[in-house]
Amino acid sequence: MDARVGEWVPTGWCSWYHYFTEVTAADVRTNRAALDDWGLPAEIVQLDDGYQTAFGDWRTLAEGFEDMTALVADIDDAGHTPGLWLAPFFVQEDAALVDEHPEWLLTDGDGAFVSAGERHGEMYGLDLTHPGVQRWLRETFRTITEEWGFEYLKLDFLYAGALPGERFADVTRAEAYRRGLAAIREAVGDGTYILGCGAPQGQSVGFVDAMRVGPDTAEYWVREGESASEPAHENAIRNVLNRDYLHRRWWVNDPDCQLVRETTELSMAERETFAAIVALTGGSNVFSDKISEIGAGGRELLERSLPPVEDGTVAGVGGVEFPERIECERPADAGRAVALFNWRDEPATRSLSLAAEERGWDALEGEPVAAGGTVERTISAHGCLLVHVAPAQDRPHLLGTDHLAGLGDRVERVSWDADDAGGRLTLSLAVETPQDILLAVPEGWTHSDASAADDTGLLELTARPGTTTIAFERA
Repeated sequence: MDARVGEWVPTGWCSWYHYFTEVTAADVRTNRAALDDWGLPAEIVQLDDGYQTAFGDWRTLAEGFEDMTALVADIDDAGHTPGLWLAPFFVQEDAALVDEHPEWLLTDGDGAFVSAGERHGEMYGLDLTHPGVQRWLRETFRTITEEWGFEYLKLDFLYAGALPGERFADVTRAEAYRRGLAAIREAVGDGTYILGCGAPQGQSVGFVDAMRVGPDTAEYWVREGESASEPAHENAIRNVLNRDYLHRRWWVNDPDCQLVRETTELSMAERETFAAIVALTGGSNVFSDKISEIGAGGRELLERSLPPVEDGTVAGVGGVEFPERIECERPADAGRAVALFNWRDEPATRSLSLAAEERGWDALEGEPVAAGGTVERTISAHGCLLVHVAPAQDRPHLLGTDHLAGLGDRVERVSWDADDAGGRLTLSLAVETPQDILLAVPEGWTHSDASAADDTGLLELTARPGTTTIAFERA
């Protein structure tokens, strides 16, 4: 099916989980400026809902969005990728499209419109096999990409194009759905990045670059009595863990947005858990807070989850509803990051025992773990234990990083050269911004900036993008 698995993994900011449908172009510009002042290496600035007059009338702008071309130019000129959300197969009952082209909608056997659910009143699905709909899709997406200039598209509620109903062409629902996606891809070309959302999964392969693999997250963990498909932090996490194996096989996985601001109902432990999952599994990393409301703790979490690594491995898929372990390898030096989760609604103990030839660092508590030792913590409800592990050496070596996943494959090379006087540790990092690293310095070695002869034998330094060489002397 020609799955689209590219090298680029989206990072950025999205308007949805703070502004929802009340967003304006001014809000987007304000947060883009705040992102630039912060200096976080997040690429996308994405407008999510609220700009259109109705679902179906995507080219008719609501109040607060007078000029999309100018907004895109402001985002692009600041060095970001402009992104836009829309639901192209989903139409609300009072949209102009319904009045002008009722023949474009799916109907049941009696000629009534097929319900696609309720959102802004009754919602309907388009007949993606109708020649008029095919033309409309191409025109709409050429406007969005060629005239307005958006390069990243989040396409939501795509299931509406695959509902049962009477269609212009006598084809299966899956074929009808893929005809709709094919029209969009043809209109935007291969250079536009498409994220699928609310979509039939396997039937989307080959047309989308990334896919939301679960329901929406939310500003709370879960609501009692709601189904597993309702928006909730817990529900998003369940699917992200259990569909992790699709990442970089069918597409880039999208776990939904991080919410790190202090004004939600989420505890710090819950925010740390989501950040660790995003960091270690390597999918899209987009956050959706008003940037001015993000405190120091939230900013640190986002900074520590970037840049994306290639992937991690979720253990226990198929055996339990909520897998409790993720491991992300660092091939350059045989290191790894290990996250152990507490999915209970109360505190619980989690522990990790290292092999005799391994040593570690508790990446959330900031404490070392001796070679062959065990780290054991009482973890808050829905929290995690995160440990960076590396082979123990009798000379200075990389142990951990400020990056939650230990930088994974972003550490391209680690080498050691020694002579009678000392040695040099060289790191090559595929990153755009400096990274804080943690080195283990065994007894008998010193560094010019610190003796590293304290109780921990650890040395914190900043590594530059590209190659960094650190010189040590024999004590």
